[in-house]
Amino acid sequence: MSYHVVATNVELWVIDGRITFTPHDHTDPLFGGFATAGLVDAHAHTTFDLSGRGLIAGADETVSENVLDYLAAGVTYLRDAGGVSMAAVAQQGPRLTAAGRFLAPKGRYITEWTLPTEPSDLADVTTEQVASGSQWVKIVCDWFSPDTGKVESHYDRQSVAAAVDVAHAAGARVATHCIDEPSIDIALAAGVDSIEHACNATTSQIEQMAGRDVAWCPTIAVVRDLTSRSLPDPDYQTRVRSFYAEALYELLPLASSLGVTLLAGSDTIPPAEFWREVVTLHEYGLSPELALAAATTDARRYLGAPDLAEGAPADLVLYDGDPRDDPAALASPALVMVGGRILSRRR
Repeated sequence: MSYHVVATNVELWVIDGRITFTPHDHTDPLFGGFATAGLVDAHAHTTFDLSGRGLIAGADETVSENVLDYLAAGVTYLRDAGGVSMAAVAQQGPRLTAAGRFLAPKGRYITEWTLPTEPSDLADVTTEQVASGSQWVKIVCDWFSPDTGKVESHYDRQSVAAAVDVAHAAGARVATHCIDEPSIDIALAAGVDSIEHACNATTSQIEQMAGRDVAWCPTIAVVRDLTSRSLPDPDYQTRVRSFYAEALYELLPLASSLGVTLLAGSDTIPPAEFWREVVTLHEYGLSPELALAAATTDARRYLGAPDLAEGAPADLVLYDGDPRDDPAALASPALVMVGGRILSRRR
């Protein structure tokens, strides 16, 4: 089928599964209030049973079903930010880029999720992950110590920098899980590509992100919920609650004003609820347009994913409402098209 798409923000045609801005006759009209190439979840975990279907963590089927759930929600591009298997890496393609396993020392982080990796082995394991097809490497830089309960860094600057060097040499990029200041310092000094969460980040660290072209994926909705619970480190709990109650309202707009690439990421929120992260970015001070960009244009540019451009695959989502006025409009896609084929249509 060929289509003529008319929306408030763009007019285009879909011919042979691709976008063109050259008018064509004999096409079916599609009307929508707002059109986008689809949302981008820059911090997904597709090897988990995200929608509560009773799927086996790490299985190929689990990744496939999650991708379908994302598409139904209008999310047409994913960065998988670490898995319990290499299944997401095996299914990489035009709508999915993936890190391999979570890398953390033995007994650290959530042990059933990780590939145990000591600091001295981090560069070698990174090399193996990239050789196995990982386009991203996920390093878990800190977590609550199983011995003291305190948040402790897992790797020093030298070990992370060595991993970054080998990843970059092989054409891959590095994302780091950081939930406290010391690990953010390590990640920045090591030259990583993106910092995930960045709880308790400081103004100076945000300025360094801007100066070093490091992206920030704050995953606010899921982490804020985590920190509202009882944590094993009382000092950290006090500081991180203050961070989400006060500091982040200033730091997120500051990061945007300084040119930090902000990425919307759901973490383990169900695919159907990804839109909540965009709403949360707006609640923390981003304009609706900038919150939307973190899940669309800015994310696509950073991840190298095609947008609404001549010759691009016709991945297209239409909304009745305009998310540039209210990001909650993203909760209800009116139409989802993938590769020129309509997957869902509300009317």
